[in-house]
Amino acid sequence: MRSLLTVLFVVVLWQVGCQLFSIPAWLLPTPTSVMQVLFSDAGTLFKSFFFTAKVTAASFILALVTGLAVGFLSHVSRGVREGIFPFTILLQTTPVVSVAPLLIVWFRNNAFAALVACAWLVCVYPLISAAYAGFRSTDPNLQRLFRLHGISPWKSFLHFEVPSALPMILNGVRISGGLALVGAIGAEFVAGTGGHELGLAYRLLMAAYNQETAKLFAALFVVSGFGVLIHFLFSALELWVARKLRLGAHQAVRDV
Repeated sequence: MRSLLTVLFVVVLWQVGCQLFSIPAWLLPTPTSVMQVLFSDAGTLFKSFFFTAKVTAASFILALVTGLAVGFLSHVSRGVREGIFPFTILLQTTPVVSVAPLLIVWFRNNAFAALVACAWLVCVYPLISAAYAGFRSTDPNLQRLFRLHGISPWKSFLHFEVPSALPMILNGVRISGGLALVGAIGAEFVAGTGGHELGLAYRLLMAAYNQETAKLFAALFVVSGFGVLIHFLFSALELWVARKLRLGAHQAVRDV
């Protein structure tokens, strides 16, 4: 409630400030003019949003599969862990804008795949790190207890290791979801277009180039709203899983 009141206060202050100080619309449009653009350009913005959402979702799903797999393999195999360590450092430290032109050249016949690859580079590292840290955080004493009772490695993995790792994995999922959108927007800025479809980044670029500040704010509002939605959805998922599954190694032992 307080957050909503704060947002409303900022919007009212923005509206009053623009009118009181006669700030030109090309410099800072009023919230009412931004809302008018949101309604008048709703169809165009929705098409761009849908394209950006496709890139975001595809890159996140790809990062989820590869990140969890690499994180688990790093946990069970020292060779894999040492082999991929330099590449994980590169994923973390290399700016996507420096790699995006190369990927666009490689995927010149498939712009959508190039955008997905760029966004994947941004959002996969948190999942690798979270999966590895989650599986490594399992209690070794409980692992020995499982073996002492003759529980198979598969049952131990399902009933102990996965529940123990889930809190960290879900935290990585929440972070990666937001980064997938950041990567998608960054890739669109470099690529400009995705075939015949135009993403939200292209709308931002064109609005800035034409000095249509109200359209720029409208597109920015859609991007920001999408990012907030992703954050709250994955935060809610994290809380729901934690409550429903009653995560904890001791509970897992009792269930088995």
